[in-house]
Amino acid sequence: MYTAAQKSEAVFPLKRYLLLAANNIIKLSVQLIVIYLCAHKLSLKDYALYQTVWLYVNVLSVIALFGLPNLILAYPTGNIVFWLRKNKLAVVVFFIGLNVLPLLYLLFIESNFSWQARGLLALLVIVQNVSVIAEARAIKLELEKRVVRANLLYAILFLAIHIFLLYYGYSLPLLLVILVILQIVKTLFLSRSIPAQVAGLQPLNLGKQWLYLGLGEVLGVIYKWLDKWLILYFISLTRFILPLLPWSLLLSLVFLQKGLIAF
Repeated sequence: MYTAAQKSEAVFPLKRYLLLAANNIIKLSVQLIVIYLCAHKLSLKDYALYQTVWLYVNVLSVIALFGLPNLILAYPTGNIVFWLRKNKLAVVVFFIGLNVLPLLYLLFIESNFSWQARGLLALLVIVQNVSVIAEARAIKLELEKRVVRANLLYAILFLAIHIFLLYYGYSLPLLLVILVILQIVKTLFLSRSIPAQVAGLQPLNLGKQWLYLGLGEVLGVIYKWLDKWLILYFISLTRFILPLLPWSLLLSLVFLQKGLIAF
């Protein structure tokens, strides 16, 4: 006979798998539709800028978070909070480097976007990171229905906004403003009524585990996208996007497989 706790432990991995599968199906379906519409409705330059937005957002997000969402899923919240407080100064300095330096590059070196678009893009990276952490916490607390509802609503609005702008007047700054608002709303929805869990403190050395998780994710992103960064740096934006046009759907699949599309 299984106890209630054993049954719960056996069911939870299945629920998590179904949750992740549902999220990926939602994201994939919407992303494929949006990429198809953008490729047919936008000019070559606008489409190149649009793809570059997601290249920046998703890659910088992985670097800035440095495996934190996976750490949240893998270890008790109390242990993570205890370790962060114990190593507060090192964590603050480390995360300033991971977050500030890439954003400074985006704001002051990237030249393909206007100042307005660069500022909004940097803001989108920040709010998306917060949203990813909020989603990881909700999954950790087994709030599967809330996560699915949040992602479904976000996907519907994400698609509706793109359709509206593509057919009635596309503006990248306006799109970025709306996406920032949507990410904030999604984060608030995921974070409502979530209790702080700090019980069960143990002197675990999370530093090494976190380092391995973060390095694995960052090196994977660099391996996949370093060539595209170099191409984008040395050639024009429209020449950068030409080889990608026939592969737009494949690129979206790669983003989803690597967990880079963080709607």
